[in-house]
Amino acid sequence: MSQAATSVDGVHDDTRAPDHGGSGGTIPLDPSQRAVLDAPADESLAVVGAPGSGKSTTLVELVAHRIAEGMSPDAVLALVPGRRAATVMRDRLASRVGVATAGALARTPQSFAFEVVRADRARSGDEPPTLVTGADQDAVLRDIIAGDTERGAGDWDDTITADVRALRGFRSELRDLMATMSEFDVTPEELAALSSHRPAWRGAARVVAEVVEALSWQRESALDAPGLLLEAASVLYDSPRGSGPFGSLRLVVVDDAQELTEAARRLLVALEASGVTVVTFGDPDIATSVFRGGVAELASDWRGGTAPPPARALLTCVHRSGTAIREAVTAIVGRVGVRGEGRHRAAAADASGPHGSVERLRVSSRVEEATAIARYLRERHLVDGIAWRDMVVIARTGAAVPRLERLLARDDVPTSSPRPAPAGEDPGVQALVQIAALADERVALDAAVIESVLRSPLFGVDALRLRQLRRALRFEELDAGGSRTGDELLVEAVAAVGGLVTVDPDAPSAARSMARLAADRRLGAHPAVRAATRLGRALREATRRIHAGAAADEVLYEVWAAADVAELWRERALGDGEHARWAGAQLDAVVTLFDVAKRFVERAPDAPVGVFLDEWTARDVVADTLASRGQEDAVTIATPSATVGSQFRVAVIAGVEDGVWPNLRIRDSLLGAGHLADLVTGRDAERSIVDRRREVLDDETRMFAQALSRASERVLVTAVEGDEAQPSTLFRGLHATELESSALGRPFTLRGLTAELRRTGVREPERRDEAAALLAELAENGVDGAAPTEWFGLRERTSPGLVLPDADGAEPVIGVAPSGIESFERCGVEWFVQHHGGRTTSTQMALGTIAHAAGEFEFQTRDDRLAYARERLDELPTEAPWHRVQLERQVERFVGALCDYLDARRADGAELVGVERRFEVDLPVVAGDLACTVRLTGSIDRLEHTADDGTVIIDFKTGRTMRSKDEIATDAQLASYQFAYRNDAIGPAREHDAASCPAPPADPGGAVTGGPPIERASLVYLAVSAAAGSWSTRDQEPMGAEDERAFRERVAATALGMIGASDVTPARRVPGDPSDEVRDGDAGPTPLDRATYLADPEEHCLTGFGGRPACRIHIVPEVTE
Repeated sequence: MSQAATSVDGVHDDTRAPDHGGSGGTIPLDPSQRAVLDAPADESLAVVGAPGSGKSTTLVELVAHRIAEGMSPDAVLALVPGRRAATVMRDRLASRVGVATAGALARTPQSFAFEVVRADRARSGDEPPTLVTGADQDAVLRDIIAGDTERGAGDWDDTITADVRALRGFRSELRDLMATMSEFDVTPEELAALSSHRPAWRGAARVVAEVVEALSWQRESALDAPGLLLEAASVLYDSPRGSGPFGSLRLVVVDDAQELTEAARRLLVALEASGVTVVTFGDPDIATSVFRGGVAELASDWRGGTAPPPARALLTCVHRSGTAIREAVTAIVGRVGVRGEGRHRAAAADASGPHGSVERLRVSSRVEEATAIARYLRERHLVDGIAWRDMVVIARTGAAVPRLERLLARDDVPTSSPRPAPAGEDPGVQALVQIAALADERVALDAAVIESVLRSPLFGVDALRLRQLRRALRFEELDAGGSRTGDELLVEAVAAVGGLVTVDPDAPSAARSMARLAADRRLGAHPAVRAATRLGRALREATRRIHAGAAADEVLYEVWAAADVAELWRERALGDGEHARWAGAQLDAVVTLFDVAKRFVERAPDAPVGVFLDEWTARDVVADTLASRGQEDAVTIATPSATVGSQFRVAVIAGVEDGVWPNLRIRDSLLGAGHLADLVTGRDAERSIVDRRREVLDDETRMFAQALSRASERVLVTAVEGDEAQPSTLFRGLHATELESSALGRPFTLRGLTAELRRTGVREPERRDEAAALLAELAENGVDGAAPTEWFGLRERTSPGLVLPDADGAEPVIGVAPSGIESFERCGVEWFVQHHGGRTTSTQMALGTIAHAAGEFEFQTRDDRLAYARERLDELPTEAPWHRVQLERQVERFVGALCDYLDARRADGAELVGVERRFEVDLPVVAGDLACTVRLTGSIDRLEHTADDGTVIIDFKTGRTMRSKDEIATDAQLASYQFAYRNDAIGPAREHDAASCPAPPADPGGAVTGGPPIERASLVYLAVSAAAGSWSTRDQEPMGAEDERAFRERVAATALGMIGASDVTPARRVPGDPSDEVRDGDAGPTPLDRATYLADPEEHCLTGFGGRPACRIHIVPEVTE
């Protein structure tokens, strides 16, 4: 190590690697860590250290050291803000200490407070406390706000309408306000008294009072998390020293103190006041919970008020990461203000460790991002030997987690997430809940409900088999002389098996029909018959348990047992591939449901099952759970807050774009939870919006630093760069090596290898035998797509010839549009599909057309040009008023930039020559036996003569993605325009109907031939500002003679490809070429008897680049074959 070190038995500071832990290991502590252990046992401390400086290790060693000195294990307790982190810390401490303890050595502050309050209430004979979760609050809030609207309550601010109050986001802000009130012990009456600062608090105070009353009626001893902490603090103040379940406590250590809230701070102060030594460990620079009430400053001073801060100890060496990662983290945290302590930022990385790496990657779409991440992770796993569990992907928001899980699973990357499973959205869980609701008679039994349940994963019956069951029941009905429909019979059959009342007691019994079907040797095995029977049994068992007064979790378990899929799903989950991941997700969701039901029963043991079902159905907030989150070998997908206290060898930080990370939205702008906290604490409550956004940016930057610091060896940061997203300042300001997307190559999967070998076999004849041998080996090992029998496109073609236009015996003319050249070069299949009827228009394309049209006329004023564009907007369908407003803003942006550009050109002395001029260039082409004419046609947006006697060609663009310098050099559209100008092929001015023109045409008329030489050809981006104005440009150099010759060949090659000659390399004679010579390989006629269009699945068709390419469906075997 870089400093003198002392060896102490310990565990590695890695909460995810239990194989590194255990009392048998020896971890050297640096002098700054050792100083914490050597501090007086009765002195409270605030230990501050940079990420990876060994805070958690020092905490563990401090506990072990105090116990070794003679302190009883029951006198020591570790508090950790997160439940999962507390569980991991508990295991680490138990392993390190190695002695029996009366209780857990690590808890969350809420768990500790619950035990303190429970014991106090037990002594006084009161009911034990029950914790009110966010989901509980949200369900109550929904009902109260709905009643509020029905009554027409008038104490809300005018801006907070009934529509606003119905939004989930409004309830979220109201819950934040309630949490702040609880943190600072603000009553509804006190909030109402403060409404002069914020009128919305008057209505909020009344609603909060109603929520408190409603919850107290439901559960007399209900407390939310801040209230529980504050009551525990009060109990500690009022209780004699040495009393209660934690009366023997002498030392409390706190990990990740930067995540603590105000209520937790008061609990620590109360502990110290009761004679307990408090030692906290934290780093204010990596706080992730500020927007949830966390206070970063508590890492350095948790006493608060006028009390002197605790003694402070600094950890001075970073052991986790090498120089590259440490420098990147230091640079990021250097952009935010100091919160209480900043000296720890100077901690350097351990020079004896690996240097590490920080890389960043720009991608063009979310799908490409996930593909690149999967490729990166698989390479680290397969080449570097890094276990899946030692890698993490961190996203800014929880909403991105399931998308990343899904896309990474597609590329065979096993993933797990610490977030609660979205059980409420799971169809299997929905079916379980629906069956319980049917048994409780909260839902009517009808054919639609039965079909929904039977088609869920719980029973897995498809529509065809359900139809077969209905028909079988119908035939039985007709044989018995009845006339009921298949739906009626299905309802009665399931109800009868379930012991419910049938639809028509006097009608022939469908139950007997079901019994006969089940007894039939052939029909009894029918999936729909068996599933309907299982559904009936599930209903019967659930009904029996409900009538017996069983609790919600017991009723749900009966339904689950009767469904009889537990063993099947378990076997699938233990397998490999997509089915295993699906089954694992299903089981996770079911376990989450049971966990939430169990906790509901713990809070309300006498509540009937119907109360739970109502709450479950109404909740929009997912309850936290510890269900099904073992130490599986999988990549963790998480948000920054979920990785607090964790370390990984590799970290990928995804989606670092403007508006995503950092997200500068002020989260309490409506009800002002932060404003209330400022008023209560005496901070400047009248800060400007700029100051508040600066605070939000600092908080977002701290979260980014926290994510960066999770890695010990490698970091990859990704961002989408395209029309809809741009890399953020955090991405652009990162000290990192820039990666090109091509550097990652093709997917590092067997599918990717198979595709590469098949492509090599087609395109590289000299390597064909080698590729075939490798494919054969892959096929022998069962790799999908390796065996030729699984290939598509091998059948004979229905129309094998080239796709030539009908020429009636004359030489065919092949039309080529400038925009089609690069489209065809990207993917021949997509070009073919779009060119032959598969093209769709979009709103953005229509907006571009309007912007171009606004430039065709000479309007007197800017307002006239904008009014014309707005009028043209009426041609577009809009989904809602807000959509119309959004389109108007885009058009105003385009037209404003257009006007600015035109004004600037006039000021530069440019002379307009033409607007929207059509051109047509014919190129005679000979290819083997084929002689044809290639006709290049298009339209130039604008032609100008400059004051320097040059010609400028302009093409307006309304997209936000600008071409790079390399791309602009070969831009086919600009090259086409230059080619047409050089060949005097530009036509006359477009004719306009004077009666329909909004203004005189801008085109001055006249021929555009023999003009000045081209000075440049430019793409003018109306949606991208630059230093020079509200538009940006990309310029293509003037075309020379050699450039023109190369472009002729490019057009000819594209034209031949467009008629299906992509798979041949014929000799081509281009009589228009000044050299009039035969190009390489003219060895005589080449037969062109079959059309071929090439697709590029890995690079184009399957990636999508933010959309779904038209070619995608045509690489699916079921379609292509």
